This record gives sequence, C-alpha cells and structure tokens, in this order.
Amino acid sequence: MSTPEPTKRVRALLLAAGRGSRFDPSGQRSKLLADFEGQPVAIRALRALRAAGLPVTAVVRERGELAERLALAGAEVVIFPGAQAGMGASLAHGVQCVRRACAPDALVVALGDMPSIRPETIHALLAEVDDDHPIVAPEYGGRRGHPVVFWHSRLDALSGLDGDRGAAALLRSDTPTLVEVDDAAILLDIDEPGDLPAG
Repeated sequence: MSTPEPTKRVRALLLAAGRGSRFDPSGQRSKLLADFEGQPVAIRALRALRAAGLPVTAVVRERGELAERLALAGAEVVIFPGAQAGMGASLAHGVQCVRRACAPDALVVALGDMPSIRPETIHALLAEVDDDHPIVAPEYGGRRGHPVVFWHSRLDALSGLDGDRGAAALLRSDTPTLVEVDDAAILLDIDEPGDLPAG
C-alpha cells in the first residue's frame, strides 16, 4: 500500500448517502451496491482511497448492508439520516465528523459512485495542495473531475454547506488548481445501470 506525503496529515471523506434515483427510481436497487468488476461500486471507491494510504470516513444515510460492507472494508462509517437534504448537507456533516476526530491538513472528498480512480491520481493531487493551492482537482482531456482535495483553511466553508449542490458554489468562488492526470476514471460515475461494465 502506498502512502501520501508524510508531511501532510490527510483524511478522505467518501460520500455514499445519495438515493441514486436515476439508477433505480423505485429505490429498490442501490447503485452503490451494484457489481462493478466483481465488487460493489462503493467498495471499489473506498479501496482506491485505502490503496492510496488514506484513512477514510464514509457518510451513509442509514444502517444496513452498505454501511456494514464499508465498515468491513476499512471505513469509519457515519450514519446521517439528514442526507435527504442533499449532498451539501452530507458533505458538511462528514467534514464536521472528521474534524471532531482529528485535525487534518488536507481532506480528500470522494464520491461513492466513482469506483475506478487510481491511487496515483490521489497522490498527484496531494502533492499540490497547500497554503498557496488550497483546493486541488484533477483534470483529464480538459474536463475537471473528482476527487477534490481541500486544504485545512477551506474546511470551515465545507462545514457550512447545505442543500443539494455539494461544493459547487465554493468551487465557483474559490477556483481550484487543476492537475492534469492520465486517469479517465476521474470522469466516470455510475448514474444509470448502463454505466456499469457489460457482463
């Protein structure tokens, strides 16, 4: 297992509290538990963060199979029933939980429905984030993707988010530094069944 820069205290936050209504409007099938090359989508996303050497806090909306499997795979799981308020609320809650447990220099915010991001991509972002580059995001083919890394100076702003827009407004007012990576997976999220690999 590779590790991030030793001079930076880093934690990852995995957002896994969404309903995934585009994947299954009935709510019967969770996209985060759907099979992606032999593993559930969210477990693949978690293991990419763990392979980068990061401790991970995962935010889920309720106790159940997803929470149990994430915990078994090595995440600290936070139950957030208020997740129906949107990704911004889940993100803020997760940041608050992380900050109560530790004081990270940097926080990697990752999405539970992005299962294929390379550990090397995460390391490239962590190498750039600092006082002068407090928000860092990956770029592939001219498009910005995920995860996004936030320096500790931006965690107050994340803690105050609400609603369903995540950190989008913050990223518009506080432009991230973009790091070109050779990793198309930064753009791959699972929104619909057709986004899963065939077979």
